[in-house]
Amino acid sequence: MKISLKKDINEYGIIYIARRRLYKYFFYFLLILLSSAPTAPVPAQPVDASAAPHKYDFALVLSGGGARGLAQIGVLMALEEAELRPDLVVAVSMGSIVGALYACGYPPAEILEFVRSVDWGRASSNASSRDALFVNQKAAPKGHLFDIRLDDNLRPVLPNAISGGQLFYEALPSKLLPALHRAGNDFDKLPVSLRVTATDLLTGGMAVFSNGSLITAIRASCSAPLAFSPVDFNGMFLADGGLTSNIPVRAAINENAALVVAVDVTSPLWKRDELSNPVRLMEQIVSIGVERNKEDDKRNADLIIKPQMHGFTNTDFNRIDTLVERGYRSAREAIPAIRAKLAKIAAADTVKSTMETMNAVVYDKNGLVMLKADSISVNTGIIDNAATDIGVISPQLKNILRDKRLEFAVIDSAKIINGALHVFSGRPVINQILVFGNEKTSNRLLLTAGGIRPGAPLESSTIERGVRSLYATGLFESVRIETEPGERVSIHVEEKKYLRVRGGLRYDEYYRAEGFVAPAYENLFGQGVTSALHMQFGSRKEKYALDFSTNTLFNLNWAGSGRLQFFTARERMYSRTAHPRDDGPDSVAIDDVVLGKSGVSLMLGSQIGKTVSVEGGAKIENFQILESNRGIFDNDLGFGFRNSLPYFLLRLNVDTRDAAPFTTSGSRHIVTAGMAGEVIGLGGTEEFIKVDGSFSRYFTVRGRHTFLTQFLTGWTNATLPEVEKFYLGGAIPEQNYRDADIYNIIPFMGMKPRSVSSDIFGLLHLEYRLALRKNLYLTAALDLARLWTYEEFSTRYSDDFPPKNPLGAGIGLTYQTPAGPIRLSYGQLIPHRNDPDAVSEPMLYFSAGYDF
Repeated sequence: MKISLKKDINEYGIIYIARRRLYKYFFYFLLILLSSAPTAPVPAQPVDASAAPHKYDFALVLSGGGARGLAQIGVLMALEEAELRPDLVVAVSMGSIVGALYACGYPPAEILEFVRSVDWGRASSNASSRDALFVNQKAAPKGHLFDIRLDDNLRPVLPNAISGGQLFYEALPSKLLPALHRAGNDFDKLPVSLRVTATDLLTGGMAVFSNGSLITAIRASCSAPLAFSPVDFNGMFLADGGLTSNIPVRAAINENAALVVAVDVTSPLWKRDELSNPVRLMEQIVSIGVERNKEDDKRNADLIIKPQMHGFTNTDFNRIDTLVERGYRSAREAIPAIRAKLAKIAAADTVKSTMETMNAVVYDKNGLVMLKADSISVNTGIIDNAATDIGVISPQLKNILRDKRLEFAVIDSAKIINGALHVFSGRPVINQILVFGNEKTSNRLLLTAGGIRPGAPLESSTIERGVRSLYATGLFESVRIETEPGERVSIHVEEKKYLRVRGGLRYDEYYRAEGFVAPAYENLFGQGVTSALHMQFGSRKEKYALDFSTNTLFNLNWAGSGRLQFFTARERMYSRTAHPRDDGPDSVAIDDVVLGKSGVSLMLGSQIGKTVSVEGGAKIENFQILESNRGIFDNDLGFGFRNSLPYFLLRLNVDTRDAAPFTTSGSRHIVTAGMAGEVIGLGGTEEFIKVDGSFSRYFTVRGRHTFLTQFLTGWTNATLPEVEKFYLGGAIPEQNYRDADIYNIIPFMGMKPRSVSSDIFGLLHLEYRLALRKNLYLTAALDLARLWTYEEFSTRYSDDFPPKNPLGAGIGLTYQTPAGPIRLSYGQLIPHRNDPDAVSEPMLYFSAGYDF
């Protein structure tokens, strides 16, 4: 296949290479997947130990199995405890993660600590980690029910899997790249030799990785059908290695291993009563062919370790410790048999060595001391050889260097002098950066977002931050960063189709049914500028907005932000007026009034770190009463600003929440200060200063009990116009296009939306949320407010104005569905604290669908 290359060498010596296009067709993928099921495996012939010298004495084969594969950590623990260390690991799928960490020198206890720290729930999600997002990215709700990508010919692009598997590229590099870098990308030069298997969907054959990108090998090996997209690599279309061999014994035999011990933690076929849905039926069809291969592989192994996995599925990531314990127990039972088989193997090339404990001093190439360490266990048999692997010299030394951020250091020489170990090593520095895949995205954006520069120290933390930051831009399907020989770093990105259409539906008891459609292009000029047209429509409200937004990155933790928005909206209001009659019942007149609003706003600011943003700008709005029987575009939108309201504002936003909308920890604080007045050429009929703020804090106890304390306030120095007042009541959610809203509505339990208005207010909101089960929550809330008009506040000691201190309470249920949350709540005003102007009747609130 032709590969087009584009080179651009700038003053930094950075080379950019564009990737070839990926052609992935979902139907073709399924066809290949189904046709591979009945394929018969090719029998592997056992190796005759007397015919040729063995390349490896002890090969350990780690199988797939999803979460069940983590039981193999326990197997490694038992082997290490018995001092039985394999010299070759052959692994597939989940076994490839466990096996790669072990081969790179991590003891089983550290592997267990790592897998506990991984959020496995994110593996099937394409969302960025929230702590890698800038504040304005966090503020945008998901909102959409569907998201369709279009190619350059405006044809829909269908995904070939649920997830792009970005979690692999984020979690693994910092763990694996240092050892791989020291090994020169040769899996045989790792502390333990390694092979990773995958399946080539184009040929149906097994692909075995023995060098190159270990991260890509693992990502391909773990590409479970429909869950993770296949990997286009070196002319192959790679998917889960379990499709051809879920216990890859044949690959170990082909490596000429004398003893092959295989671990089987694979899932059995579903039983008849378990085939209750299409997903399991499809999985069963694929598993039939896998099962045949598995039985042949087990027959060719010298010994099988099969932990007791009954009752565990491949998604039981919440029972990791139990899985590990099962693996440990089964491996302990197999230790005598492994010892007996190893005793029969002649190992002519065994290196005799002794272990000594001594002090160590690490020098740079000029002889300057970089660090000192005590109690280093040293294998004296290899010190005088050409030692280039820290892990071979001493696992403790490797860990100490990693803690000192020298994990990519390569040992130049090591000598024992006067009972102390003297190690000479260079401090690794990035010499060159190569970028693959940026067909449309500018080089400047990639380098700035990645935060990697030539001359900077080569550290795993830098690579991990770079991957997370690049993916958080939202411009790429996947991002991975690798190290190359010569202290080079390569950035690999797969660009999205930037033309997309989103849409959504929702219903609530106040606005009734609403929907929106939002076509957008997300990478104008290759600079990450998004242009979007938001068209929202419903029975009571319509909003239309065209906006351009961007984050201009200066470095990893600092960006300029900008948003230009043109908007127009209308909202229908109904009012009932009773007219007394002497000759009969009172008559009720229903007035139908539509308030329209149009304007433009420009906000510029700075994103400081990932938690703080400061922005300022201006908006100019025009309000008018529209004829209720005419559409929004049939009226004068008022862009001449004859009755305009110029408004200048400054906003501070601090967001440290861990998730939204179901936050469990963190804070969110927003303070906005604005001023309206007459502006030459733009008019302006109102003059006032307005300040409002929201201060929220979340914390969770025992994983299920979440508490929210929120204080909201607003103040002004004059009577506000109707469209700028604060309105309390209802359960109206936050929205992405709030600037286009007619009213500033603040939720309050026990009131209808817009029940009470005020110029100045203070509100305390207390909320408790209990996680009843996955995606199902019980909530209880209490709201207490103090409300004033400006006139009341300025004469607050007068008896002419009774106090308005509404107190409301409510309880509700929320269930999160793929189509958005479904919320049902009951609210009631507490009678003796009730605002005399508010209706004190029980209120039911209902909504279904994502907020937008």
